[in-house]
Amino acid sequence: MLFFVLTFINLVVSVGFARNVLLRKPSTQSSCYDTTCNKYNASLAVDGDSNPNFDYTHCFHNTFEILEDRWILVDMLIAYKIDYVVFWSRDSDSERNEKFIIGLTNVNYFDPTSDRPLRGKFPICGQYPDPPQVSSPHRVNCGNNVTASRYVIAQQYSLALVGFVVCELEAFPREEKIWRHREGMKLSGLTIRTTKARTVYHCVILCLQSTGCSSVNFNRDSKTCDLNTGTVENVTNFVGNQSCDYWQRIKLDSKLIEQNYSVISQKNVLLLKPATQSSIYLENNAPHPGSLAVDGDKNPDIDLGGCFHAGVEPLKEFWVLVDMIIPYRIDYVILWSRKYSVYTPRNDNFIIGLTNVNYFNLLTNQTIRGKFPLCGVYPYPTQPSFGHRVNCSSNLPASRYVIAQQAENAEYGFCICELEAYPMKGKL
Repeated sequence: MLFFVLTFINLVVSVGFARNVLLRKPSTQSSCYDTTCNKYNASLAVDGDSNPNFDYTHCFHNTFEILEDRWILVDMLIAYKIDYVVFWSRDSDSERNEKFIIGLTNVNYFDPTSDRPLRGKFPICGQYPDPPQVSSPHRVNCGNNVTASRYVIAQQYSLALVGFVVCELEAFPREEKIWRHREGMKLSGLTIRTTKARTVYHCVILCLQSTGCSSVNFNRDSKTCDLNTGTVENVTNFVGNQSCDYWQRIKLDSKLIEQNYSVISQKNVLLLKPATQSSIYLENNAPHPGSLAVDGDKNPDIDLGGCFHAGVEPLKEFWVLVDMIIPYRIDYVILWSRKYSVYTPRNDNFIIGLTNVNYFNLLTNQTIRGKFPLCGVYPYPTQPSFGHRVNCSSNLPASRYVIAQQAENAEYGFCICELEAYPMKGKL
């Protein structure tokens, strides 16, 4: 197992950022107006659609709650220093949103227990001070002293009328001036030029002055500087070299899945990895193999050929297996479902497993159900065209393979439009 130290320093580059970092991120809520949460759930507040017409099911809406917590929570996947948050209201009942609260936290409140209220337990970005308007954006600025946070919370004011509605929630980070640094490691295979450099700062400046350079390897012994045309995409691009330090330019865009922790990144480690499956559904001579669950395409329309679908199986195993190439300690897994609610019960209580056993090329009569460690079982009814998050136990060992399996008694038709896995912060 490798342990990496990641240090941060402000350097000479300034990167602007005007991107909504909540868009289509994993979300949860204290309750839903539809008690099954098939409709009016928190995902509608981060779907990119600020349409204020609640009747078109474009908005999140809570229901009566014993604890009256009334919130939504969005996981930005990485920590940001948030500059401001924009809250888009519905087309009526604006008084329900008076003095709404925006919070920032690094505590994971996904799936809290029923007796675990959040109110008053998280740092505040701000509280909206003015009477809210219908069908309007409401901006809340965060203070200059807020720390980088991974989660954003929107919560109804404790004395407001019941009926918290959010049609869209957006968050915009501050401009940052950061390069990232890893000691004793070198990025290989992407060097466009090697030159002499007196110091690491000289090396970084050479990169800034070079077209296409986004990272460097600085050799402290030979005083040489590798100018790299890319940044690390996965840990296999690195080689150990105690004389070298790797420096990476922050790229604050939608592809950034890197964070201020001691692991190089928290990115989807299933993307484009080798995959296999228990069976393949064949429709009009078009197969739907497991590789379609890790191709980076979440399109929920199976007719466009972008989703895995299991075939008929005598053993009713119904699974996809993905080889991450190297072991990771997985934090959580997201399963993206197909469209149409008529099909969603097929994925209810789906199972996520982690293993170091290679189940590629199984014998035809060999089963794996119940034979691998569990990350978890999705506990709620699944929804169409939606990302379903399963958190893994923190005491699980590093594993090389991820398994997604249909529940044993579910209706035939296991389908996955995309499967994503994100490692824990701090260790590989």
